Parts: sequence; structure tokens; C-alpha cells
Amino acid sequence: MLVTKFSKHINGLIEYLSSPDERGNADLIRNYFREMYPQFKCETQANDADGYVPGHFILELKSKQQDWFKGLIQGLAYKRHLDVTLIVVATHNLLAVWDVKDIPDQIVDEIYLSQDAASKIGVQLAKKYETQARTIFNKALWRGEGLTGIFSLDTDQVLREIKLFEKTLKDSRKTRLKITTDDFTKILKEMVDYFINPIKAVSAFYSMIFGWTKESVVEFSKKSPEMASLRGEVINNLNPRKSAKFKEFVEKYYIHLRKDENIDDFFAKYDRALDSVDRDFRIKHGIFFTDLSLSKFVLWYVKQSISNLGEDYLVIDPACGSGNLVTNWRAPLQLRHKIVSEIEPELLFTVENRMKGDAWHYGKYTVIPRISEGKGLNFLTHSAVEYLDILKSYLPGKDVNKPIAFLCNPPYRGDDDQSASSVEYQIHPDILLLIGKEAATERYNCFLAQMKLICDQAPDSGLPEDSLLLVFTKSSWLTDRLSFEKIQNIITESFDFQGGLLFNSKEFFDVKGKFPIAFTIWKYRNKIKQSNAVKRNVLLCDLTWVEKKKLQEMPWPINEKNDSTILDDLCKSIINDKRSIFVSLTSKHLKSIREWAGQKMLDFKRDRRVAEIGQMNVGGLPENDHRMANKKAYGDANGKFIGFMDDLTPCRVKRGRLDFLGLD
Repeated sequence: MLVTKFSKHINGLIEYLSSPDERGNADLIRNYFREMYPQFKCETQANDADGYVPGHFILELKSKQQDWFKGLIQGLAYKRHLDVTLIVVATHNLLAVWDVKDIPDQIVDEIYLSQDAASKIGVQLAKKYETQARTIFNKALWRGEGLTGIFSLDTDQVLREIKLFEKTLKDSRKTRLKITTDDFTKILKEMVDYFINPIKAVSAFYSMIFGWTKESVVEFSKKSPEMASLRGEVINNLNPRKSAKFKEFVEKYYIHLRKDENIDDFFAKYDRALDSVDRDFRIKHGIFFTDLSLSKFVLWYVKQSISNLGEDYLVIDPACGSGNLVTNWRAPLQLRHKIVSEIEPELLFTVENRMKGDAWHYGKYTVIPRISEGKGLNFLTHSAVEYLDILKSYLPGKDVNKPIAFLCNPPYRGDDDQSASSVEYQIHPDILLLIGKEAATERYNCFLAQMKLICDQAPDSGLPEDSLLLVFTKSSWLTDRLSFEKIQNIITESFDFQGGLLFNSKEFFDVKGKFPIAFTIWKYRNKIKQSNAVKRNVLLCDLTWVEKKKLQEMPWPINEKNDSTILDDLCKSIINDKRSIFVSLTSKHLKSIREWAGQKMLDFKRDRRVAEIGQMNVGGLPENDHRMANKKAYGDANGKFIGFMDDLTPCRVKRGRLDFLGLD
């Protein structure tokens, strides 16, 4: 083997071509490409290809020159998952470059239809199309067959050939890289560097996706250096010092949708977008977005009892989040005109872009406040009358002579949540007076109270009084816990229960704990009714067994109409499943927890130990439970089982029945 001393990376290239071993010395040639292309990837980083430069070329290595055709087809097979325009094959005494568009369509089509591994495709199709090998060989953009052996002694000639090879790669057309719903968060992480405020990168992305095509070009504002546009979509809050790099970055990618996807699928993953830029943003604000498929299912459930929600009610979401719930027109429930509001301006901006991007929503929504105002609307800091006046001020000329339907998934956070930032606003005194400070520490209780107060004031504001609550909440407020007694009484005295479902929080929401989430429907009545009478009728359909995948696979309609009896049958089959039992979370129901569970009642009460006498927080009850003041103690703080008191308060105990749970 003759190897003349060139620069280290070129020397490695020639050494590999002189004596190639794709398993033993592949790094010799890879180091050449790493030197030339910093973004060069290989093997696990390149879908198992020998080498890959995103948007440019795939490198395929073979030990024997006679296998060059297998290498070329194998490289084309990797293109099923990698965005490139060129295939480079390196083998014994041969380095060559092909443009993908010069390969016969018949071969390319067969590659794309195959589900086999790239290496297997290479072997099979090279044999099948061997009669075309010579023609394809001659179509190479560049071939280097004089870089090794005795030819390498002519260093000037070798360098000229390598420069020609590098120029061929440089001058050849490049393809933009796809941004898909699977990998868009990686792009967002890179985008952050070009914005003054990292969270603004998310807003920009959700503006750009409508105009981010293979041909789109970034244009900068001459008046405002921090502004730009992409096919008419405005981009704000750019770092002016990085304008050139931002343009280069954007024009390297494009938005790619699969056949069964639309732009809304990106919006449905808004929580992932936020987390990729600022993992703590949602946690600090107690934001947990409603799963898209779950939204569709509960709206189907609503339609079973309220068939004309969109026509007969003024639908309001005062905490719209990413809009999965209120913008979900593809569910079998058409919301004709929606009022969407949110305390966070960033979320409002995104929801408006989401609805603007679909023609179906045109003229059918109002975002309050307007995006141009750069602020949000806090549902909890205004009185009920003030809030209604604010809404009406944004709806001049709109028909608001309809009862209100609150469609909402309030924040799941409490004031004692150490992972969330402290609340920087004061809850309106009317809310605190209604439910008390203890219940108000859970934000969703404040939402329930404010909704009730607004329903009370609706008639005086010119709105009919037959209002609805369609709400996701933690299920805790529907139990007999004393801290929730006031809010439970307030709702059950003024609303009739229409129906409800229970879901597993861990399955459908990005939360740390596992607890039941309730979706309940309540209809307002102006006359006070005995609370216990309503509580006895609050039975929830337990769907905590339902998995996210099951709802995702449902044949949800892709247009504004739902004529699918198949969908109805599938949804009904979930409700009617033998696992979908109806449960009550309160002892006010005729069937007690002991009867429902079918277990023997146990007594958790015991004498206090010597060290516990005079102490307040002892035993297994929640901290500060009123029974802590009793003479006796209940359960044990270090108990490994959870029992339930008659009022459903959990209590740690040392004894349990594993046989009842089916455990050894």
C-alpha cells in the first residue's frame, strides 16, 4: 500500500480507499468527513447509515469494489428515513457520488415500498437490477479511481481530484430537513438561541408553521431589527445580533405533514413545545393541558345529553391553555362561537394562531383580551359582574342572548405546591367569602366558585340563567373531606348534576402523582335545593381503566360533521363496558364505601402511645385533620397501606388485605 503524506484527514481518506475494512478502519474515512462537515453523523445517530450529513448526503462504505452497487442501493434505502440528495459510496480504490434523482424511478419506488432492512434491500435489488449497474455507474456525478496505489505518488493530481470531489459535494443541490410532529421539539431547542426571551421561540414557531415550506425565505423588517416574516407570518422578539444565523437556520428546514396529519397536530403537542424550551414553565403556573383524544371523547359524552351546545349556549373557556378542549371542533360537537381567555398572553397568542390557521373557525371565536394588547385576563381577580362586563365589552354586535356554558380545565395546583411559583395575584374577596381560605388554596375550587358567582349574575347582565358547567377537576372536591364541604355544598345547592366521568390523571395528563380526574356536567338553577339530595345523585362513571392509546385509535371525524355510527358505537362500548362501574365519592350516597368495596370494615382507631400524648399530628391521617385533636389516634404515620375513613379521608395503616387486591 502506497500512502503519500497529505494532511491527516486526507491521508486517512486515501488509506481507507487503499485497504478498506468497513468494520475495522472505517474511522479513517469518517474522520475525513468529520473534518469537512462538523454536522457529520454516523451509525446510531444516522439510522445505522455509515455516514450522514443532514440535508446533503449519505455515505456508504464497502470493503470490496464489486459491492459498490449494493452500497449505492443500501444508501438509497437509508434515505427512507434521512433527508438527502446525494449518495456517496467509498470502497476499494473507488470513491463516487450519485444524485438521487439520477437513479431509475423503478428502483427508487421498490426501495420505498420495502419494509426490509437497508442491508437486505442492498443485496436483493443489486442482484435484481444488475443489468442496469453499468448504466447507473456511468451516471455518477463524480468518480475517483485514481487516488490510491501508484496514482497516490502524484500528490498534485490526487489533491486536484479531492478538491473536485469536495466541489461536487458543495455545488450539488441540498434538500431542506423535515420538521415533524415527532422531532419538532429538537428544532425548538435550537431556535431558543435566536430569541431575546427563550419562551418567545415557542410563540414564533407556532406562527411560522403556517408558512414554513421548502421554498419559504426569511425577510427582516427594516424598521424593527427584532422582527422578521416568513411567507407573511410575523416573527417577533428576535435577537438582532443573530439575524444572519437565524435566516440560515430557518431556511435549512420545512414543516412536513404525513397523510393523516394536519397543522393542528403540532398545536395538540404544545405542552411538549413548552417543556423543550422551559421545563418549569407549566409546573410553575400549574398548567396541565387536556389531552386531544380525551377532549374529543368528553365532547362526544356531552353531546349525548346536550346535543346543541354550540347553537344554544355561549361557550366560554376562561383558562384555555393550548386550546385542545375549546378548539376541538373535529369532535362530534360543533362550537359555533367560542370565547377563549387565559391569564398567560403566550398561551392566548398560540390559541389564536391555532384558530386563525383553520378556515372553519373564521368568525366563530373571540380571544379576550386581544393579542395586540399583550396581556391576559385573570378569571379570579375580578368580581363576577366585572368579568361579565369585560366579556361584553369585547363582543359588540355579537348575539350574547344565550346562557353561558363554561367548558374548562382549570389549573391543577395548590398554594402549598412547592414545585409551583407563588401566586402573584389576590383572589377576589367574593370568592374567598364564598368558599373560605382553606378550599381556595386549590385553584380549581376558586374557578368553580367564580363560575357559580357568574351564573348568579348572568340574568342581571342580560344573559339567560340556564348556564352549564362542563369542567375537568381533581375529584377531591366531590369527596367528604371537610375542607371541600363548603364548595361542594355551594355547587350542589345551585346546580343539578347531569353526568360525570373519572379518568386516570397519569394516563392523560403530565402530572407527577396518580389520582382520579373528574369531568362533570352541571346545570344551573336559580332556586336553592337541599345539597344532600343532589349529592346522593352524583354518580361518576369510572373510566380510570381506559388507556390513552384506546382513545387515540378511535375514528374521530376529520371534518366538521360526524355521521359515523361506528364512532358512536365505540364510544358507547367504553361507557357500557363492565369495567365502567358507577361510583360515588361521598358517603351521602345510598351505598357506602364499605358496601361498594365489598370489604369488611376495619377500625383504625387506637390508643395513643406514650410519646404521642399531647402531640397534634400523630397517626396516619392527613396533616391537621380535625380528628388529630381526639383522645384516640388513627392509623400509623409509617403504615404501608392506605385505608379510608367513612368520609373517604385516606389514612395510613399497618394492616391490609393483599389477597383482596389479588397480590401475593
